[in-house]
Amino acid sequence: MTGVLVWLFARHSFHIGASGVVYGLISFLFWSGIFRGNRRSIILSLVVLTAYSSYFDGMQPREGISWESHLYGALAGVFFAFALKNIKEEGEEVDKDDYQQEKTPFLLPDTFVYTRAQRAAIIAEEMRRQEELRRAAEEGFDT
Repeated sequence: MTGVLVWLFARHSFHIGASGVVYGLISFLFWSGIFRGNRRSIILSLVVLTAYSSYFDGMQPREGISWESHLYGALAGVFFAFALKNIKEEGEEVDKDDYQQEKTPFLLPDTFVYTRAQRAAIIAEEMRRQEELRRAAEEGFDT
């Protein structure tokens, strides 16, 4: 995909080398970790980015460097990471410690269904029922 994008959209120049593929692989590794919630993949890609520290610098327009290949490679990596995010490899397990934790809603599901007064009445009725159950249980244990 990188080569096709460079062929279609890059400036008229010589675009030699496989650096676009390297940019695509690094980008895929990082974004795949983000989209899948895989902490190990994110950490591994950050280690690679540290070793390959000119990653972002290589996407800056310059003469003599095929920065378009670098940019389109990175974009292709993001595209494929998103497209393949739901495909699990053999042996790949979902870690609850990773970003797959169950999400609790910020607001209650019925937040916009009842008014405050109605919700207070519902809560008071529920508390009254629980108190009755507690008393019934105490009376049952006393006999």
